[in-house]
Amino acid sequence: MLPDHRIRQRDYLLEITRSLTQELNLEKLLQRILELAAEMLAGKAGLIALREEQGGWDIGASYGIQPKFLQYIKPVLAEVPENDEQAGLELPEVNRLLQLLTKRASLNLLTGVGLTLISEKRVIGLIFIFRGYQGSFSQNDRAILQSFADQAAIAVINAQLYSQVSREKSRLSAFLDYAADGIVIMSADHKIEKCNQAFARILRKDVGDIEGKDHNQIINWGSRQHGLTLEEAELNGWPLTAKAILYVEGDLKRPTGEMVPVGITYAPLLSGEGHLINIIGSVRDITNFREADEIKSVFVSVISHELKTPVALIKGYVGTLRRKDVSWDSEVVQDSLEVIEEETDRLTELIENLLDASRLQAGSFSLNLAEIKIDQMAAEMAERFQTQTDQHKIIVQFPEEFPVIVGDKKRLEQVFFNLLSNSIKYSPEGGEILISGQIRTHAWAKRCQESHTRKDQALFGIVQGGIFPDLRVHSAQYIAELDFPGNAIGGLSVGEKKSEMLEIIELVIKHLPENKPRYLMGVGTPLDIVQGVYRGIDLFDCVNPTRLARHKSAFTRYGRINISGKKYEKDPRPLVEDCSCYTCRNFSRSYLRHLVKSNELLAPILLSIHNLHLLIYLTSELRSAIMAGTISDFIASYFENAKNNGCSL
Repeated sequence: MLPDHRIRQRDYLLEITRSLTQELNLEKLLQRILELAAEMLAGKAGLIALREEQGGWDIGASYGIQPKFLQYIKPVLAEVPENDEQAGLELPEVNRLLQLLTKRASLNLLTGVGLTLISEKRVIGLIFIFRGYQGSFSQNDRAILQSFADQAAIAVINAQLYSQVSREKSRLSAFLDYAADGIVIMSADHKIEKCNQAFARILRKDVGDIEGKDHNQIINWGSRQHGLTLEEAELNGWPLTAKAILYVEGDLKRPTGEMVPVGITYAPLLSGEGHLINIIGSVRDITNFREADEIKSVFVSVISHELKTPVALIKGYVGTLRRKDVSWDSEVVQDSLEVIEEETDRLTELIENLLDASRLQAGSFSLNLAEIKIDQMAAEMAERFQTQTDQHKIIVQFPEEFPVIVGDKKRLEQVFFNLLSNSIKYSPEGGEILISGQIRTHAWAKRCQESHTRKDQALFGIVQGGIFPDLRVHSAQYIAELDFPGNAIGGLSVGEKKSEMLEIIELVIKHLPENKPRYLMGVGTPLDIVQGVYRGIDLFDCVNPTRLARHKSAFTRYGRINISGKKYEKDPRPLVEDCSCYTCRNFSRSYLRHLVKSNELLAPILLSIHNLHLLIYLTSELRSAIMAGTISDFIASYFENAKNNGCSL
C-alpha cells in the first residue's frame, strides 16, 4: 500500500493539475511528474519511458539513476517489438523488461512499480519507480495512482503538442526568413501582421516599418500591367473559395519614389465556416524577367536585320542575273556568284548560331571536345585578322610549352573571332591588340612560394590537371622544379572512376621527388589509403570519417556499414570485432542503431571516434610495416582479404 501520506493525495493531484496548466516545457514537466511519482510511491529512483511517434521507446526522464545504468536500459527498450496493440502488448512488455532488469541489477533487493500513461486509448508512456520493498495497493490506492497517471498523461500530451507547435512556428519563421520571394501575412482587414526580409528588401524598408501598417499604406502601385488590385478584387466578391488565387503585376512605388516591377499573388486563408482569417501575399521582383523580355526584343530585332542583309543581297544578285534584257559576260556572272556564295555562307552561319542559342536554352547544347593547342590557334587567328587591318598590330604571347587543353575547336574559334573583330571595330585609331595565355595554377603556386615567410609552416605545391595525363605530367614537372618542402596531388576523388584516380597517382608519382613528402588530397577510406601507400603516397587528409559518421556509416577494415539497417536492430557485437576504440569497447551495434534512429547527437560522435581510430590504427600498421621492411607482404595480405570481403581493387 502507499506510505502513510495519503493525506497528501489531494496535494499530488493538485500539483499535477498545476503542471498541466502551467508547465509546457516537456523536459521540465516529465522531471516534475517523475519526482512526484517517486515521492508518492516512496521510491528511490525512477524513469519515464515514452513511446515515440515514429515507433519505438526511449527514456524521457530519469531520477536517481546513474548514467551508466541508463546506457543499459536504452538498448533494452529498443528491443521492444512494435505492435498495433500498444496498450495490450507493448506496455506490458516494457514493464516486464524493466521489472526483470530491476531484479537482476539489484540482486532482488529492489522491486518496481509501473504507472501507465494512456489518454483516449493512445499510449503515451510508462512511469517506472524503483522501490526498496514489496507492497500491495488497496482499491483506494489504485484509484489515486490511476488518477495521477491520467492527469500526467494529459499534461504530457499538452506539452508534446506545445513542442510540436513551437517547432512548426520555428519552421514557418525559417521559411519566411530564407524564402527568396517576399512574403506578407495580413489580417482580414488588411493589417500586415508579419513579413519577411525579402519583402522588406524589395521595398527598401525595415521590417519594423512595415508590420502593423495597412496594406494600402505599403503597396502603392505606380502602374499596373495585369490584374486587379486587392481592394478592387474584394469589391467584386473575392475570395469566393479557399482556392481563389489573385495575381496582380505592375510597378510598385518605393518610399524613395523609385519604381520596381513586381508580381503579387494573394491567397486567402478561410475558417471552417468560410470566414476570411488571413490573406497571404507572395511578392516577386520581376526586374530580371522584364530585362529578359527587353533583351529578347532587341535580339529578335538585331537578328531580323542581320538576316535581311544577306537575303536582300542574294535576292538582288539573283534577280539581276535573271534579267532577260541583258547579256552578262562570264566575269560579271562569276563575281555575282561569289557574292551569292559568301552571303549564303553568312546566312548559314547566322542560322546555325540561332540553332545553337535554341539548343543552349533547351539544355541540349553539346560540345565536340578534343585536345587543342590554344597557343597555336591564337597565332593562326592573329595571322588571319592581321591581313584585315593596317592600323593594328596583333601580338600573341604564350609561355613556352603551354599545355594542351581540351575544348571545342569551332566554339573557341568563334570566341577568338568575336574578340578580335570587336577589338578592331572599336579601336578605329589603331594600336596593339594583345592575345596572351597564362597557366594560372602554376603562377599562383609561384606567388605563394615567393610570399611565404613563416618558418613553422611547410608550404606544399599542388599538382593539378584533372584526368588528362599530359596536363598532369606538365603540372607535376613544373611543381617539382619549384622545390617545395613537399608536393600534393589535388583534384582527385571528385567523381572520377577509381581506376582513373589510381592511374593518375601512378603517373604523377614518377615525376615527384622521392625525398620529399607526397600528399594525396581529399582521399581517406581504408582501401584508398592502402592503395595510395602502395603507389608511394605519404600523407592523406579527408572529411570521410566524420562525414560518413553524420550519415550513419562506420568504417570496417575493408569497407563500411550503415548502422541504421534493420539487421543491426538486435546485433550485440561491436562495430568491428577486433577494434580497440572507445566506441567498440563500450557500445553494441544495436545500441548505436538506436541512437541513430533516435537522432541522438551522440550517434555521429561515437561513429566519428570509431572511424578516426580505425584509420589512425591502419596507418600506424602501414608505418610499422615500412620500418620493418615488410610493407609488400602487408599490402599483399590486405588486398587478398579485401577481395575476400567483396572489395573491388
